[in-house]
Amino acid sequence: MSSLFGSSPAAPTPPPAVDYVNTRDEVTGTQSNYVTNPDGTKTLVTSALPLTAEQQAYQDKLKDIESQSLDYINKLTNNFDPSQIPWLQQYLDDYQKTQTTGANQALADRTTQEEDALARYGQADSSAGTALRDVRGKDYADSIQQVSRDMSGIKAQAQQTALSNATNLYSLATGRLDTQLSQMLQGINSGQNFQLADAGLQQNRNLAIYNGAIQQQQLAAQTKAQNFGNLASLASLATLAAGPMGFGVIGAKGGLAALAAGAAK
Repeated sequence: MSSLFGSSPAAPTPPPAVDYVNTRDEVTGTQSNYVTNPDGTKTLVTSALPLTAEQQAYQDKLKDIESQSLDYINKLTNNFDPSQIPWLQQYLDDYQKTQTTGANQALADRTTQEEDALARYGQADSSAGTALRDVRGKDYADSIQQVSRDMSGIKAQAQQTALSNATNLYSLATGRLDTQLSQMLQGINSGQNFQLADAGLQQNRNLAIYNGAIQQQQLAAQTKAQNFGNLASLASLATLAAGPMGFGVIGAKGGLAALAAGAAK
């Protein structure tokens, strides 16, 4: 009905109803759902999609690698003690054993050569023979001490290699990279998730053994040459002293033995 002042204004049009739509993103593995708050307002909540059994197993593997990585990183950085990491301790023990075996073999070879030379020239019980054995023993002790010194560098190198492997695995696990970890884990033993990348270390080990053997051979050859020189001189002197009939300027052959022994001293 119209009034004296004209028609009544029309009622305002109500706003359209809000269309709340939940979303699901299969690419990122998330879903977004609207929830109603106590005051009637709506809130959009984003959460991860439920995992399939296969996805859950993969997620559990990532968590396991992450945990193991942190454990190894801690062992490799805080109060580092190889005995707390059995496979690493075994690696170091094997290296030291190999080096020591090489030194022992070099000693055995040198002993055989030198003792044969002493016996051939009748100097096994001489002071020259005693001195030669003393030098040989000292050289062997030095080679064993060198192995011990080398172990410090090998241990540090092994520590850094293992730490690098553990850090890389931790980064991979926590980064949730879309990569099949099985390809990486194929080369890692079940009880040794962070074995050394041993190719480089093996090469260094072989080189160290080779150099050690060469040094032993060179030292043995040098010592042998010196001793043969001394023994050859003794033999020449003995021949001259004895003469063609077994007697020379110093008399009978008994005097020859005294001269040779005196020269050896």
